[in-house]
Amino acid sequence: MNAAIKKRIRKTKDANVRDRLRLVGDMQEGMSITGAAKKLGMSQPWGSKWWAHYKSEGFDGLEDRPRSGRPPRVARDRIDGAVTHSTTWTSDGLLDHIEETGVRYCLGYGGILLRKRGYSLKVAVKRHVRRAPLEEIGTFQRNIRRRIRRCQRKGMPVLVQDEAIFVADARPGRVYTPPGIRAVCNVSGTHDRTVVYGVLGLDGEQLFGQYDKFNGDTFAEFLKEAKKEFGRALMMVRRAPQHRAGIVGKTLRGMTGIRLAFLPAASPELSAVEEYRRQSKKDLLKVSYVTMGKLRQTIDEYSANKTFGLDILKYLTRSL
Repeated sequence: MNAAIKKRIRKTKDANVRDRLRLVGDMQEGMSITGAAKKLGMSQPWGSKWWAHYKSEGFDGLEDRPRSGRPPRVARDRIDGAVTHSTTWTSDGLLDHIEETGVRYCLGYGGILLRKRGYSLKVAVKRHVRRAPLEEIGTFQRNIRRRIRRCQRKGMPVLVQDEAIFVADARPGRVYTPPGIRAVCNVSGTHDRTVVYGVLGLDGEQLFGQYDKFNGDTFAEFLKEAKKEFGRALMMVRRAPQHRAGIVGKTLRGMTGIRLAFLPAASPELSAVEEYRRQSKKDLLKVSYVTMGKLRQTIDEYSANKTFGLDILKYLTRSL
């Protein structure tokens, strides 16, 4: 063992570093990694690790390196402050926020930090950028309660109306197949669609009708069907241009008993028919329909036989 290494061993107070210096000294004398490590009572991987550090960094590579350990207090304070002052976080967003303090965690650790503080993973609820202000929605909800009570005293049905568009060539989701077998989905390429007008009532009433297009003319036709079915009713609809077309106003003036009330702008959360739309598309669009007639027939049978039982009042008065 050369004099320089012996001198370093004498000056080094750390017993671990002294062993690493002895390993290097024995290796320089021609001993194998396995033999040098075994002489010190260590394993061959240990010897390979510290010999590689010495080859790449010299004697500095034999010193102990700082470990990450517990994050500095400033980082923990920033984590707690962040989750206190914001109700929504992504894992990457929290890690970027923490990194501003100089502390960096591995990818994905943000989710662990959030779960430790009581957060859970949820799907964000869509909210339209042009939605009516909460004050306007609150005024609508107070007024609609009064109108519903008046309709109930008169025995007039209370309905919520909306549309659902079904495309015949809608593809099914992912499917499992055996190795080497690829799933095949037959499509017509026409992208034919049908528009389903539907209403749900406060007392469980249901009415659905299919039309080729969504415009003022077809909505006026559906209002006539609603008149035949209910006689008179208060029907809440979206503020779509098709619902306010001139032909619609003319149709309403020509018949008595059907009154329209408009929901606040871009507030689909208030309509129970949105849930009908979600359930029906989930149930019916699991497969593709090669012919439009087959899709229409399936929708008719589904709407006629399924009872949704949705409480439209809970939707109309829900907190947003």
